[in-house]
Amino acid sequence: MATSFFKVLTPNSGLVVYGSDLTANGAAIKEGLMVTLDSGGRRVSLAATTGSKPMGVAFGDRFTIYAPTTKTFADAEALNVVTGHFLAAVSSDYFTSGSLPTEVANRLLYSGASGKLDVAVNALGVVGRLIDRKTFTEGTAGTGTSVEAAIVQFDFGLTASS
Repeated sequence: MATSFFKVLTPNSGLVVYGSDLTANGAAIKEGLMVTLDSGGRRVSLAATTGSKPMGVAFGDRFTIYAPTTKTFADAEALNVVTGHFLAAVSSDYFTSGSLPTEVANRLLYSGASGKLDVAVNALGVVGRLIDRKTFTEGTAGTGTSVEAAIVQFDFGLTASS
């Protein structure tokens, strides 16, 4: 299995880190997946191709006391949401197809199933653009693993006509 990789590349851009009081609704949310705010306003769920447009991507270190070894947040675990305008590097497992798109320059990206990115147009509209592909090193086993990642310009205020 390929190494999963998500990294915000422009922490001082137009992004907002929201939600010191948010928690995960379910145990399938990992950092970088798109989420929606539940009706109560304190829990977030994975975004889908239908329903509410994503408010942003899950973000933050895991805080559970048992020194977690996975990147997936536990149900009811505290997390933040990054929203607004920012660049991030994401590996192929953040796309519904399971692979990085082959076309690059300004390809529009949409909310897909399970909080992932999709190149297929849907009613929720655009959540970002594909900018480039780069190779990064993800720290694993004390050495690191090369990961091919897409550079995505997220903008949760975009419309389909942008």
